[in-house]
Amino acid sequence: MLWSKPKTISFAEAQRVLVTVLRDVRCNDWANKVSAASANSFRSLLGGMGSFNDVVICRANHHELATDREPLANELVDCMRSVCYATRDGAIAADAAIASCGTISLVLTGWRCLVCGHGQISSRGARSFVGAVEVRKALRDGINQRAPSDALLALWREPENFLAVRVLVDMARTSGIQYSEGEGWMRPCPGCGGNNTCVYRWKRDHDEFVPTADNLPLRIAKRGEEEDSFTSAC
Repeated sequence: MLWSKPKTISFAEAQRVLVTVLRDVRCNDWANKVSAASANSFRSLLGGMGSFNDVVICRANHHELATDREPLANELVDCMRSVCYATRDGAIAADAAIASCGTISLVLTGWRCLVCGHGQISSRGARSFVGAVEVRKALRDGINQRAPSDALLALWREPENFLAVRVLVDMARTSGIQYSEGEGWMRPCPGCGGNNTCVYRWKRDHDEFVPTADNLPLRIAKRGEEEDSFTSAC
């Protein structure tokens, strides 16, 4: 009975979500392999070049989905792949399931100029952060409601949460981070015209975003100082 079902997610439940997303985007070869895997054999799909770990869902790889849905698709695939691996010895509770998804995607990734300090995120960066938050929330809520697969697939099938993206972009701007719909390498820097830009990350701290500790240090140039021998490590 539903009321007696434990608040956990099993391999079969995570596998159901994974296979559904892969089939929806026409990643059928991997969908078939994942569908045929058992909890014991799933590990054999991972590791090494060309393994399931290397799968990236995007139109450039001939997958069928809108570009703005790519971040959510990849977050679901990444998280459910991790949960499938974590549940190979049995079902796990919400905290363990969310921990298996990691925290890498829970930072806002963009670019920053190390000379003038101009920071910028793209549409993909914003949607990736929102997707990471939404997947973990759906995973926890679904486990608490004893229906994790249903909650995650409901998220996948819902229209994009434009409000969440807009709130994030507004928070980023308040934190001094600019936003651009365009993708690609931020060179030259829109702020100073220089080439000393690199990948940069921010984490949420209450109602603002602050730099993570692993970023390269800024080299704020003095007025009139020319960029000379400094070359970004990125």
